[in-house]
This record gives sequence, C-alpha cells and structure tokens, in this order.
Amino acid sequence: MALATAAREPVVTRVGWGVMATTAGTGALGMAAGFPLLVTLAGTWAAAVLLAGASVLVRPRLTVDRTVRSGHLTVGDVTLGSITASNSSRWPSPRLVAVDRIQGEPVEVAIAGLARGGRRTVRYPVTGVRRGVLRLGPVTVERRDLLGIFRRSRVVAGELTVWVRPRVHPLRHAPAGVVLDMEGQVRPSANAGSAAFVSLREYAQGDDPRRIHWKQSARTGRLMVREHVDSDEPTVTVVLDTRAGVYDPERFEEAVEVAASFALGRLAGSARDRPERATLRILGEDPAQTAGSDPLDRLAAALPTTDDSFTPVLHTFERIAPGGCVVVVTGHDDGTAAALLSRSGRHRLVVVAELRADQDRSAAAPPVAVPRPGTVVLRAATAVAVIAAWRRLGTP
Repeated sequence: MALATAAREPVVTRVGWGVMATTAGTGALGMAAGFPLLVTLAGTWAAAVLLAGASVLVRPRLTVDRTVRSGHLTVGDVTLGSITASNSSRWPSPRLVAVDRIQGEPVEVAIAGLARGGRRTVRYPVTGVRRGVLRLGPVTVERRDLLGIFRRSRVVAGELTVWVRPRVHPLRHAPAGVVLDMEGQVRPSANAGSAAFVSLREYAQGDDPRRIHWKQSARTGRLMVREHVDSDEPTVTVVLDTRAGVYDPERFEEAVEVAASFALGRLAGSARDRPERATLRILGEDPAQTAGSDPLDRLAAALPTTDDSFTPVLHTFERIAPGGCVVVVTGHDDGTAAALLSRSGRHRLVVVAELRADQDRSAAAPPVAVPRPGTVVLRAATAVAVIAAWRRLGTP
C-alpha cells in the first residue's frame, strides 16, 4: 500500500563529492597559476553541479504502491513483487528509481518517465531462499540527477511479511490410529456424522432423511434425527523437537521438513470426504502467538531452542491423548528415542524420526524396526531419506 511521507533532503553521492572536490581544486589551481582556461572549466563544472541540484529539488506528484503476488512461499520458490507508480501532476515525471529491501538488502527497480496521468508497473523477483519470515521494505523512491551528483528519496511503502514455508515431501498416507470401539466412549473432539450413536436432536435442513428416528418423531410431534460420532476417530500428532543441541543447522531444516510432511501428508492423500485431524506440536512455541495459525506458517517460524534436556519432549509426549499415532521428529540419539518407546503402550503407533548427520546423504537410510509392537524408528540424514524409509515399511 502507498505511504505518504515527506521527502528527505537531497544528499550528495560519492560521485558528487568527487566532482565538487575536483571543481574546487581546478578553480584554485587555475587562479593560483594564472590559467584562465582552468578557471573557466571549473566554472562550467560548478554550473553543472548547480543544475544537478535544482533538478532533484523538483518533486513530482507520484503515488507509488507496492504489492507481492503471494504472501506464502515454499523454500526455493519465487514470487513477484510489483511497484506501481502513477503520475497525478500536470507535468511529465522524470525517470525514478524505486528501492525495495528484502531482509535489509536493497533491490533497485527503475521506473521510466511518466507522462501526465501516466501509470506504470514494474516487477522484480522475490525468492524464498531460506525457511522463515521474509521481511520486505520499506520502499523508497529516489530522484537522481543525470550526472549522479545528488540523490533525493522518500519512503512510499511500509514493510510486508512473506512466510517462507518448509517443503512438504509426498507422503501418500501418514500413519493413523484405528477405530477401536464403535460404541465406546465418545471423545469431546470427535467429528459428527460418523458411526457411533450419541443422541437424538431436532431435524435441521440438510440432514440425511435416512437418519430420521420415526418413533421419537411421532412421540414428540417434531422430526428427530440420530446424531453419530466416531468413538475413537483416527488421529495423528506430530511433535517437532527443537532442541539446538541435537541438530546442526542443516539437520534442523531437514527435521522441519519431516514434521511438515507427516503433519500434512494425510490431509493431502486422504481418500475420505472429510478432512483428517493432524495435530502439530512444536517445542518452545508460544501457543498464545500461534493460535489459529496455519501449520506451515508455524513451521516457517520454528526456531531452535537452547534447552538441551529431553524432559520437555517426554512431557509433551505424555500429554498426548492415547489411542492414535504419534510421530516425534528429533535429532541425534541422546536417549530420547528409548525413553519415548518405553512409554509407547498408550498409543496405537509411535514413530521416532531421527535426523542424524552421520548417515550417507546419497541414499535413503533403511528404517529401523523396534521389536516392541507398534513402534518404528527411522534414522536418516535428510527428509527425503526419512520419507523413503517410511515407504519401505509397506505403509499405504
């Protein structure tokens, strides 16, 4: 969006300081040595400097707006930033230079001269080089003279945020628990519309007529329908261990990609009409700041934490409701996997994915199946290798 601000005072560029120093030196030398030609030459340069300064003092009436095609990127993807300039003055606008900043690095975009009432849009690439929050702006428009002696700028647009999300590797189905008892205890989070009978309620427009309870309807004089839920619907909980002590920086990025792949793989590959529930838990995350955020945005903002104890990992694991599948993504083996697997009996399936730098990066490491039923450990150096190892277990 456009941001109207006062123009900054003209500043002298490095070229300008050189020209003025040369002009002064030439004039002084000409007068001292008695060379009129040098004095005339210095006077000509001084006149050019004055004209250059006057040219940047005139400020055209421009409206400048900056937008970005997409506020979300995947690592390595490119989107386009756009700067649109409109000339609302009665006079033509000279050539200008718009300067955006991507993570503080200036990106210059030339805006050709605009006729009265003219409008022009220029575009430039914005690349998501690294996962995280990419900050753009503020945008300034600079007026420069033809000789490059003076420069005058003003801020025309504020900052924008682009979320650079981790890559999600193809995962046809993430693991999920199974329905244990169709007439069992109902969970508070269970979705309506599935198999276990819960209660009767009054008919609402759009309800399936096949669920009408005719006897109760005749008794009450109002159409009543059966309400059903799954008593233990399959669930997936993905826990990302963010302790800096169990990763190197590169392995941490791979771990984030593994967490993204398991958390979203079932959503992308589910054959059911209704979405599956995948819960993502990130160690060290502030729930008050991330409530309601997209899982990929939360993973984009994930940072390593300084606490090296695996107690928070175990505490998070033990608070997960039993009956479903839990995927814990961690780093090199410091006893975390053994501690988790010793507490795995409450869950249908426990998967521990260890991102370890000592594996061969050229090939996917084979999965390690733990003898205890319902537990799997995957060890590899990259997210691609972890996903490939999971597929070799014969999962759908």
